[in-house]
Amino acid sequence: MLRLSIFAVLAGLLMPATKPSSLVPTGGKLAVHTRWEGERPQPLPPLNIDPKTAEGCVAEGETIDATNRDLRIASGGGVSDVVITLTPQDPAAKKDASAETYVLDQKHCHFEPHVLVVPAGSSVRYENGDGVTHNVHTYSLHNKVFNSSVGSGSSELRTLDHPEIVTVKCDIHSWMKGFVYVTDAPYFGTTDADGSLELDQLPAGTYEAAWWHPTLGKGKLDPVTIAEGETSILELPLKARHKHKRKHRR
Repeated sequence: MLRLSIFAVLAGLLMPATKPSSLVPTGGKLAVHTRWEGERPQPLPPLNIDPKTAEGCVAEGETIDATNRDLRIASGGGVSDVVITLTPQDPAAKKDASAETYVLDQKHCHFEPHVLVVPAGSSVRYENGDGVTHNVHTYSLHNKVFNSSVGSGSSELRTLDHPEIVTVKCDIHSWMKGFVYVTDAPYFGTTDADGSLELDQLPAGTYEAAWWHPTLGKGKLDPVTIAEGETSILELPLKARHKHKRKHRR
Protein backbone atom coordinates (compact mmCIF):
# COMPACT_ATOMS: atom_id res chain seq x y z
CA MET A 1 0.00 0.00 0.00
CA LEU A 2 2.82 2.36 0.88
CA ARG A 3 4.55 1.62 -2.42
CA LEU A 4 1.34 2.35 -4.33
CA SER A 5 0.93 5.63 -2.47
CA ILE A 6 4.45 6.70 -3.43
CA PHE A 7 3.80 5.80 -7.05
CA ALA A 8 0.57 7.78 -6.95
CA VAL A 9 2.38 10.84 -5.61
CA LEU A 10 5.11 10.56 -8.25
CA ALA A 11 2.53 10.18 -10.99
CA GLY A 12 0.79 13.29 -9.76
CA LEU A 13 4.03 15.22 -9.85
CA LEU A 14 4.76 14.11 -13.39
CA MET A 15 1.30 14.91 -14.71
CA PRO A 16 1.17 18.29 -16.51
CA ALA A 17 -0.59 20.96 -14.49
CA THR A 18 -4.07 21.84 -15.63
CA LYS A 19 -4.17 25.31 -17.17
CA PRO A 20 -6.43 27.60 -15.17
CA SER A 21 -9.62 28.29 -17.09
CA SER A 22 -9.07 32.02 -16.69
CA LEU A 23 -5.89 31.77 -18.80
CA VAL A 24 -7.40 29.77 -21.64
CA PRO A 25 -7.69 32.04 -24.72
CA THR A 26 -11.27 32.78 -25.67
CA GLY A 27 -12.98 34.25 -28.69
CA GLY A 28 -12.26 33.67 -32.34
CA LYS A 29 -9.64 34.58 -34.91
CA LEU A 30 -9.49 36.58 -38.12
CA ALA A 31 -6.94 35.59 -40.75
CA VAL A 32 -6.32 38.32 -43.34
CA HIS A 33 -4.74 37.53 -46.72
CA THR A 34 -3.91 40.38 -49.09
CA ARG A 35 -3.29 39.78 -52.76
CA TRP A 36 -2.16 42.04 -55.60
CA GLU A 37 -4.79 42.00 -58.31
CA GLY A 38 -3.79 42.31 -61.97
CA GLU A 39 -0.42 43.13 -63.45
CA ARG A 40 2.19 43.75 -60.82
CA PRO A 41 3.68 47.27 -60.91
CA GLN A 42 7.35 48.04 -61.14
CA PRO A 43 9.03 48.55 -57.76
CA LEU A 44 9.07 52.14 -56.56
CA PRO A 45 12.30 54.05 -57.30
CA PRO A 46 14.97 53.39 -54.67
CA LEU A 47 15.50 55.86 -51.86
CA ASN A 48 17.88 58.73 -52.50
CA ILE A 49 20.53 58.04 -49.86
CA ASP A 50 23.35 60.54 -49.48
CA PRO A 51 26.54 58.56 -48.72
CA LYS A 52 28.09 61.36 -46.65
CA THR A 53 25.00 61.89 -44.51
CA ALA A 54 24.60 58.12 -44.16
CA GLU A 55 27.98 57.65 -42.46
CA GLY A 56 27.52 55.71 -39.24
CA CYS A 57 24.07 54.37 -40.10
CA VAL A 58 25.46 50.87 -40.67
CA ALA A 59 28.71 49.07 -39.91
CA GLU A 60 31.70 49.81 -42.09
CA GLY A 61 31.51 47.86 -45.34
CA GLU A 62 27.72 47.49 -45.18
CA THR A 63 25.20 49.42 -47.24
CA ILE A 64 21.83 50.86 -46.27
CA ASP A 65 18.80 49.15 -47.75
CA ALA A 66 17.53 51.59 -50.38
CA THR A 67 14.21 49.80 -50.95
CA ASN A 68 11.28 52.20 -50.98
CA ARG A 69 8.99 50.71 -48.34
CA ASP A 70 5.85 52.59 -49.34
CA LEU A 71 4.81 49.64 -51.53
CA ARG A 72 6.24 46.17 -50.99
CA ILE A 73 4.68 43.19 -52.75
CA ALA A 74 5.85 39.70 -51.83
CA SER A 75 6.71 37.07 -54.42
CA GLY A 76 3.38 35.38 -53.69
CA GLY A 77 1.46 38.61 -54.30
CA GLY A 78 0.79 39.64 -50.70
CA VAL A 79 1.12 43.32 -49.77
CA SER A 80 2.88 44.29 -46.55
CA ASP A 81 2.08 47.24 -44.25
CA VAL A 82 -1.68 47.11 -44.83
CA VAL A 83 -3.51 48.31 -41.73
CA ILE A 84 -6.67 46.41 -40.76
CA THR A 85 -9.01 47.85 -38.12
CA LEU A 86 -12.04 46.19 -36.50
CA THR A 87 -14.75 47.98 -34.55
CA PRO A 88 -17.44 45.86 -32.83
CA GLN A 89 -21.00 46.71 -33.80
CA ASP A 90 -21.86 45.97 -30.17
CA PRO A 91 -20.46 48.88 -28.09
CA ALA A 92 -20.17 46.59 -25.06
CA ALA A 93 -17.46 44.59 -26.86
CA LYS A 94 -15.08 47.54 -27.13
CA LYS A 95 -11.91 47.62 -25.04
CA ASP A 96 -9.55 50.33 -23.85
CA ALA A 97 -5.99 49.73 -25.04
CA SER A 98 -4.66 53.23 -24.44
CA ALA A 99 -2.55 52.24 -21.41
CA GLU A 100 -0.02 50.36 -23.53
CA THR A 101 3.18 51.98 -24.79
CA TYR A 102 4.19 51.35 -28.41
CA VAL A 103 7.68 51.63 -29.89
CA LEU A 104 8.85 53.19 -33.14
CA ASP A 105 12.57 52.45 -33.42
CA GLN A 106 15.26 53.75 -35.77
CA LYS A 107 17.55 51.05 -37.09
CA HIS A 108 20.06 51.31 -39.93
CA CYS A 109 18.55 54.72 -40.71
CA HIS A 110 15.02 53.41 -41.24
CA PHE A 111 11.96 53.70 -39.04
CA GLU A 112 10.97 50.29 -37.72
CA PRO A 113 8.27 49.31 -38.27
CA HIS A 114 7.48 51.29 -41.41
CA VAL A 115 3.82 51.47 -40.33
CA LEU A 116 2.92 51.41 -36.63
CA VAL A 117 -0.70 51.21 -35.47
CA VAL A 118 -1.65 52.57 -32.05
CA PRO A 119 -4.96 53.29 -30.29
CA ALA A 120 -5.84 56.92 -29.65
CA GLY A 121 -4.69 57.99 -26.20
CA SER A 122 -1.68 55.67 -26.12
CA SER A 123 1.98 56.62 -25.89
CA VAL A 124 4.67 56.10 -28.51
CA ARG A 125 8.30 55.79 -27.50
CA TYR A 126 10.55 56.97 -30.32
CA GLU A 127 13.77 55.03 -29.86
CA ASN A 128 17.15 55.34 -31.53
CA GLY A 129 18.91 52.02 -31.93
CA ASP A 130 21.55 53.45 -34.26
CA GLY A 131 25.01 54.76 -33.46
CA VAL A 132 24.19 58.19 -34.89
CA THR A 133 21.87 60.99 -33.81
CA HIS A 134 18.45 61.16 -35.44
CA ASN A 135 15.84 63.87 -35.60
CA VAL A 136 12.24 62.76 -35.18
CA HIS A 137 9.83 65.13 -36.89
CA THR A 138 6.13 64.27 -36.93
CA TYR A 139 3.59 65.76 -39.32
CA SER A 140 -0.01 65.78 -38.13
CA LEU A 141 -3.16 67.88 -38.01
CA HIS A 142 -4.85 66.79 -34.77
CA ASN A 143 -1.97 65.63 -32.57
CA LYS A 144 0.79 67.79 -31.18
CA VAL A 145 3.77 67.94 -33.55
CA PHE A 146 7.03 66.46 -32.23
CA ASN A 147 10.32 67.77 -33.66
CA SER A 148 13.41 66.93 -31.64
CA SER A 149 16.81 65.26 -31.81
CA VAL A 150 17.04 61.76 -30.38
CA GLY A 151 20.58 60.70 -29.58
CA SER A 152 22.03 57.24 -30.02
CA GLY A 153 20.61 54.82 -27.47
CA SER A 154 18.07 57.31 -26.14
CA SER A 155 14.33 57.75 -26.65
CA GLU A 156 11.47 60.23 -26.39
CA LEU A 157 7.94 59.43 -25.20
CA ARG A 158 4.91 61.19 -26.67
CA THR A 159 1.15 60.67 -26.38
CA LEU A 160 -1.16 60.59 -29.42
CA ASP A 161 -4.69 61.49 -28.39
CA HIS A 162 -6.56 61.83 -31.68
CA PRO A 163 -7.20 59.39 -34.56
CA GLU A 164 -5.28 60.29 -37.71
CA ILE A 165 -2.30 59.22 -39.81
CA VAL A 166 0.93 60.76 -38.56
CA THR A 167 3.89 60.93 -40.93
CA VAL A 168 7.30 60.63 -39.25
CA LYS A 169 10.55 61.83 -40.83
CA CYS A 170 14.15 62.48 -39.89
CA ASP A 171 15.44 65.91 -40.93
CA ILE A 172 19.05 64.67 -40.73
CA HIS A 173 18.55 61.61 -42.97
CA SER A 174 16.03 62.82 -45.53
CA TRP A 175 15.16 59.35 -46.90
CA MET A 176 13.84 58.16 -43.53
CA LYS A 177 10.04 58.06 -43.38
CA GLY A 178 7.45 56.10 -41.45
CA PHE A 179 3.81 56.28 -40.42
CA VAL A 180 1.91 56.07 -37.15
CA TYR A 181 -1.72 55.14 -37.71
CA VAL A 182 -3.71 56.38 -34.71
CA THR A 183 -7.08 54.67 -34.50
CA ASP A 184 -10.14 54.62 -32.31
CA ALA A 185 -10.80 51.00 -33.30
CA PRO A 186 -10.10 48.57 -30.43
CA TYR A 187 -8.74 45.75 -32.63
CA PHE A 188 -6.11 46.30 -35.31
CA GLY A 189 -2.92 45.09 -36.95
CA THR A 190 -0.69 45.35 -40.02
CA THR A 191 0.12 42.72 -42.60
CA ASP A 192 3.57 41.17 -42.46
CA ALA A 193 6.18 40.68 -45.20
CA ASP A 194 4.07 38.07 -47.01
CA GLY A 195 0.91 40.17 -46.80
CA SER A 196 -0.81 38.22 -44.02
CA LEU A 197 -2.21 39.13 -40.61
CA GLU A 198 -3.87 37.15 -37.83
CA LEU A 199 -5.91 38.76 -35.09
CA ASP A 200 -6.84 36.41 -32.26
CA GLN A 201 -8.88 36.43 -29.06
CA LEU A 202 -11.56 38.52 -30.74
CA PRO A 203 -14.87 38.45 -28.87
CA ALA A 204 -17.58 36.71 -30.87
CA GLY A 205 -19.74 39.16 -32.78
CA THR A 206 -19.92 41.31 -35.89
CA TYR A 207 -17.34 43.99 -36.66
CA GLU A 208 -17.09 46.98 -38.96
CA ALA A 209 -13.78 46.61 -40.82
CA ALA A 210 -11.54 48.97 -42.77
CA TRP A 211 -8.08 49.03 -44.34
CA TRP A 212 -5.36 51.60 -45.09
CA HIS A 213 -2.04 51.57 -46.94
CA PRO A 214 0.54 54.38 -47.46
CA THR A 215 0.38 54.12 -51.26
CA LEU A 216 -2.83 52.28 -52.11
CA GLY A 217 -5.21 54.44 -50.07
CA LYS A 218 -8.02 53.20 -47.84
CA GLY A 219 -11.39 51.51 -47.93
CA LYS A 220 -14.22 50.04 -45.91
CA LEU A 221 -14.78 46.29 -45.85
CA ASP A 222 -17.85 44.15 -45.56
CA PRO A 223 -18.82 43.44 -41.93
CA VAL A 224 -16.77 40.63 -40.42
CA THR A 225 -18.43 37.98 -38.23
CA ILE A 226 -16.34 36.25 -35.57
CA ALA A 227 -17.56 33.02 -33.96
CA GLU A 228 -16.29 31.59 -30.68
CA GLY A 229 -13.46 29.11 -31.26
CA GLU A 230 -13.45 29.55 -35.03
CA THR A 231 -11.23 31.29 -37.57
CA SER A 232 -12.78 33.68 -40.08
CA ILE A 233 -10.88 34.49 -43.27
CA LEU A 234 -10.73 37.88 -44.96
CA GLU A 235 -9.45 37.96 -48.55
CA LEU A 236 -8.39 41.46 -49.59
CA PRO A 237 -7.44 42.02 -53.25
CA LEU A 238 -5.52 45.25 -53.82
CA LYS A 239 -4.46 47.37 -56.73
CA ALA A 240 -3.31 50.93 -57.27
CA ARG A 241 -5.80 53.54 -56.08
CA HIS A 242 -8.99 51.71 -56.99
CA LYS A 243 -11.95 50.57 -54.98
CA HIS A 244 -11.71 46.90 -54.20
CA LYS A 245 -14.13 44.06 -53.93
CA ARG A 246 -13.85 42.10 -50.70
CA LYS A 247 -14.65 38.53 -49.91
CA HIS A 248 -15.29 37.38 -46.36
CA ARG A 249 -16.01 33.84 -45.45
CA ARG A 250 -16.10 31.77 -42.33
